[in-house]
Amino acid sequence: MSASVKPLPAPFPPENLILVGFMGSGKSTVGRRLAKALQWRFVDLDRVIERDAGKPIPKIFEAEGEAGFREREQAALRQTLRRTFQVIACGGGIVTVPENIPLMKNGGHVFCLRASLKTIRERVGQDPNRPLAAHLEELYAKRLPLYAQFEHQIDTDMGDQKRVVREIYRQINLLRAKAWEPKT
Repeated sequence: MSASVKPLPAPFPPENLILVGFMGSGKSTVGRRLAKALQWRFVDLDRVIERDAGKPIPKIFEAEGEAGFREREQAALRQTLRRTFQVIACGGGIVTVPENIPLMKNGGHVFCLRASLKTIRERVGQDPNRPLAAHLEELYAKRLPLYAQFEHQIDTDMGDQKRVVREIYRQINLLRAKAWEPKT
């Protein structure tokens, strides 16, 4: 390579797509499909936590409470963000720890999947694997403003996972195009 040719800058910060949203918004389901379409690794942060703890999430909550779970969640997020080219599905409460927001924003592009409370109720029901599902309305009201801080908001009420994946993919392409625009 000649001395006059400079390499092009990377178009993004680290290449990860991070999915956040309330429980039942479709993060894991959409995340798997999106990772497959991109041929990237899929990481379900809740599964990482369970693997590292050696027990399911309800047992973690039972033994350590929500505070203990949130500590494990942040450690799993930090560990996961050491790699790139991943689609990461985060737990619904990850936004309740303020330090997690810049971690996610610096670790990739964050997409918030949104669903109405009615849709959430239909999808979650009384799932015993969701320790906080008993407080659905209260949690939903508290977390909605936390989710609103992310630039990329995707509605999942329709339940059409292919449409959601296409919309995320469309927004990724817009980000790439914008990253390559000349700076004036």
